[in-house]
Amino acid sequence: MSEEMKQVADQAAEQNPGEQPAEQQQQAEEAGGKTFTQEDVNNIVAREVKKAQEKMLKQLGIEDFQSAKEGMQRFREWQESQKTEAEKQAEQLQKLQEQSQSLAAENEQLKAKLAAVQAGVNPNSIDDVVVLAKNYLSDDVDLHAAIGKVLEKYPHFAAAQPEEKKPKFTVGDHKKPDGLDPFVAALLNKN
Repeated sequence: MSEEMKQVADQAAEQNPGEQPAEQQQQAEEAGGKTFTQEDVNNIVAREVKKAQEKMLKQLGIEDFQSAKEGMQRFREWQESQKTEAEKQAEQLQKLQEQSQSLAAENEQLKAKLAAVQAGVNPNSIDDVVVLAKNYLSDDVDLHAAIGKVLEKYPHFAAAQPEEKKPKFTVGDHKKPDGLDPFVAALLNKN
């Protein structure tokens, strides 16, 4: 292996002459070793890795990397074709179950929003009330009761109730269209 490294290093030095100053090359040769630049080391490693890959592919009966990719693609297609009808149905069932779960969650969310609207929650606060109400949910407390608890604790979430018309007091002549005031008619009937 060390002879191979020396040969590769010599080849790299021959390919890249003049990269090292002459004094450094002389010192390295006199010391019995040779120094390599980072580029030389990278080239050596790349060649060794490529040789190892090619050797492994040849052992597996594959000519080159591209044909290995193509072979793997064909293998996956073959696997897909070998699936039984039951496996395909199981995959389809799994997809449908996931869809059903997401639709059920969306349905629950919409029901909660509807319950909040029916409870008189301010339209701008519906999402907040629903999130808070979910914390109150249990076996004993249903959604409507939970929303009621949230509105008790946080009354500012409730929509403003329209105020009832209060009587207004005015100054002036207030006679009934029939001509007689009921008070005056009662006094007249007493006599």
